[in-house]
Amino acid sequence: MDKKEILDYLHNKLTENGADNVVVGLEGGKKTQVKFANNNIVATQTWDAMSIGIFASFKKKIVFTNLDDINKESADNKIQHILKFVKTMSPNENFKGIYPGPFKYEKIKNCYDTKIEDLSEKSVDLVQAGINSALDAGAKRTSGLLEFGKTYSHLLTSKGAKSHQAGTEYYFSIRAHSDKEASGYANQVGRVLSTLKPERVGNEAGVDAVKAKNPEKIDAGKYDIIMTPYPFANLLDNFGGSTSISAVEGGWSFLGKKLGKKIMPSFISIYDDGKLEEGLGSNTCDAEGCPAQTTKIVDKGVLKTYIHNYSTATRYKTKTTGNAGLISPEVRNIVISAGKDSSEKMLSDFTGLVVTNVWYTRFQNYTTGDFSTIPRDAILQYKKGEIVKSVKDIRIADNMLKMFNSISKLSKERVQQNGWEVETPVYCGSALMKKVNISRSTG
Repeated sequence: MDKKEILDYLHNKLTENGADNVVVGLEGGKKTQVKFANNNIVATQTWDAMSIGIFASFKKKIVFTNLDDINKESADNKIQHILKFVKTMSPNENFKGIYPGPFKYEKIKNCYDTKIEDLSEKSVDLVQAGINSALDAGAKRTSGLLEFGKTYSHLLTSKGAKSHQAGTEYYFSIRAHSDKEASGYANQVGRVLSTLKPERVGNEAGVDAVKAKNPEKIDAGKYDIIMTPYPFANLLDNFGGSTSISAVEGGWSFLGKKLGKKIMPSFISIYDDGKLEEGLGSNTCDAEGCPAQTTKIVDKGVLKTYIHNYSTATRYKTKTTGNAGLISPEVRNIVISAGKDSSEKMLSDFTGLVVTNVWYTRFQNYTTGDFSTIPRDAILQYKKGEIVKSVKDIRIADNMLKMFNSISKLSKERVQQNGWEVETPVYCGSALMKKVNISRSTG
């Protein structure tokens, strides 16, 4: 049996053995990674990984598991394990089934490019172009990676959903250093090779590394800050996770009891777009077969909806937002509205801190939104549009809702962001936030 036949086999056998709701999804792909350090390529590796996610309910007794060794023997063993395990379970009375249709799917634009699939040795030239651009901008050394490849997605459900999508994607990340304490970071992601501009990415990292030279400590206090797209995407990623009704019900969301309330300035709207062109999270449907859709989560500053799968939407007497994961609802691509000013204009008379990257974003209280995150790489202090110093050893210690509500400007340019600190793809620009609490991160 090939992998698709195993998918059919699992679906049929579980149904024959009494499962009233079944979802089986084959996910995976072939990827190549090119790593570089100290301006030299140090390793390349390619891997081909596939896994089948299995969701089944037996009179509201729910089982979720994965099949990584995809063959008939392993499938039979997994089925027997499921049937044995479900006998020990209690029904989940909140479960209302999976999406029953209709199943009419649109093709997602610009999600597949044969040039990425066939990139091979040419990837080295792209990496070298990024390295050279960073060095030309004044950096002394660079490190990072280029990852690219093809992805597969096949889905079958007991309600009649059948979908297949093949995609390609790339991720280019570079960190440039001008000295021991000065670095700049930039990345680019996408699904079509023509959009990858390694020279631009390398130049951005190199320029920021030079600006970051001779960093100084500053006093703790309230500062206006501009978050460039990557750190702002980190906040939007956390916002997106908090929109899941499962997070709200579980007490892991700062958006509980905020439905219908104004939580941001009126010029801000936020969408979940499951069919975003070239979106890394785009697919023809969600994990239970509901066709991809665009959902307005925040409309002119007002929280309009949480995200739902079919079961949670039924319980709340609303419609699914097409965000089913096999376990709980999850966002696909987070998109924030564009602002009126260019990034350059936002800086022209700015006084405050420009933050170009963050890491270790952690919540002290999920339900209130109290959190902290550590800015890294280039942190620049501006006064009336001019850089006055590079900054080090600070921490943002504030509240998510307060920070989103303090946004006074968004840039009109937006880019797709995804990476180690941004798990969900985000399409955003820069954001100017007022009176953000800054503390010292070290003694």
